[in-house]
Amino acid sequence: MVGAAFSFDGASDVYTATNSIPSGPSDRTIELWANLATTDVHTYQVEQTFVEYGGYGTYGAAYELLGGGDLYTGPGFALVFTQWGSAINTNSPIPQGSWHHLAVTTASGLDTLYIDGVNLVSQTLTLNTTPSTPLYIGGLGLAVDGRTDRLTGLVDEVTIYNRALSAQEIEGIYQAGSAGKCLPAG
Repeated sequence: MVGAAFSFDGASDVYTATNSIPSGPSDRTIELWANLATTDVHTYQVEQTFVEYGGYGTYGAAYELLGGGDLYTGPGFALVFTQWGSAINTNSPIPQGSWHHLAVTTASGLDTLYIDGVNLVSQTLTLNTTPSTPLYIGGLGLAVDGRTDRLTGLVDEVTIYNRALSAQEIEGIYQAGSAGKCLPAG
């Protein structure tokens, strides 16, 4: 439902779901709308998780879309995709305090990041996501090295596809904006 966003306080909020999620090296897409809270906390280690699932501690076993702090871009949060080992990022901050469409697609091993319908970076990462793991929205499911990477802001319309959406499909979802992905009945 458009406009019924999850709200995250950066401390304790995280939502969990268990559904059929793409695993192994298969093609897939995660796309969502996010509104990062305006904050002056920009440290080297800060990461804010939008969505993640898979295995921790095993190279290539996770699938995570996050906002990465100074480690990736200097002040602000770059859009980052990681599979627990390597990462790709947009090298520029996601604007804070306003809604933005974020997506990652994996097509035949090529991972691509989008902000507001624009393909910003693509790279091939080794991917073998652990099957039957919970999906977490707004933070890591388990603390890793004492970090939980909790999000401060809003997330709406989280959708996972078992195929890679095309650039035109990503652009179409962005252009639909608050109308959502489904046509109104009538």
